[in-house]
Amino acid sequence: MMAIKRCLFPERNTIRGLRFPCAVLVLLTCVSTAGLQTARTDEAEPKQTRPRQECFIKPLTFFNEVSWKEAVDISDEYQHVLNQFDSTNGSMLQKYQAPGFSGPGPGTLNPPVKNEDAMIMFLGDMNSINRTGELIDALLDKINQKQKTYYYVSNRYKLFCREQRPAYDALSRMGPNIAHATLRKIAQEPEKENRYYMAKLLCLVLRKKFALLYLEDRQEQVAEDDKLTAKEKTEALARYSEAIAAVKEMKDRVRH
Repeated sequence: MMAIKRCLFPERNTIRGLRFPCAVLVLLTCVSTAGLQTARTDEAEPKQTRPRQECFIKPLTFFNEVSWKEAVDISDEYQHVLNQFDSTNGSMLQKYQAPGFSGPGPGTLNPPVKNEDAMIMFLGDMNSINRTGELIDALLDKINQKQKTYYYVSNRYKLFCREQRPAYDALSRMGPNIAHATLRKIAQEPEKENRYYMAKLLCLVLRKKFALLYLEDRQEQVAEDDKLTAKEKTEALARYSEAIAAVKEMKDRVRH
């Protein structure tokens, strides 16, 4: 009778009756915890190994994939963003140079930069001399290349370039930074018309007086350079003389 009773009515409140459910509960708890940790690890791993997000500014090759209208619109948008970026960088640099000062008027003090090492590396990359030099050389090689696309004046997608030469216009907007490379390139450039626009570029960014001074100085350096062959020296001196004569005929730009 007792055996039948035990089968029909098992013990539920005794320790013996709780052994199996407790063991199962502990096992399930361990498995759930391990699963949760694995899930958290799986969620965290992509954050550490995920690729960098695509920059909203497309690479230059993107200009090959769009129409002329879209290319001009993109160029305008890029210029606007870069101007804002440059303004923000200038403000950030001023705060970095003068921590603890807020400038004239009331305001919060400039706090010291927290991630100073990263900021210094960023400022160095943004002012890379090597990249600037490569850009100037590439543009100087195209200085006499005329515009390939023209539209009516009423069309807003017409590009207005100095001398209708995009590379010349781009170099002129870079200012005196292009002087050193341009002075060097004049002595090496075999095409006469290219040399003329290089001389004109120097006159534009340096003004006539200083363009002549720099050209004459380079001419003197070439004349005293013993490492050049007689042919190289003769060609370089002639090209500098030609550039000097061209600049003398040019009008000086007027400052307003």
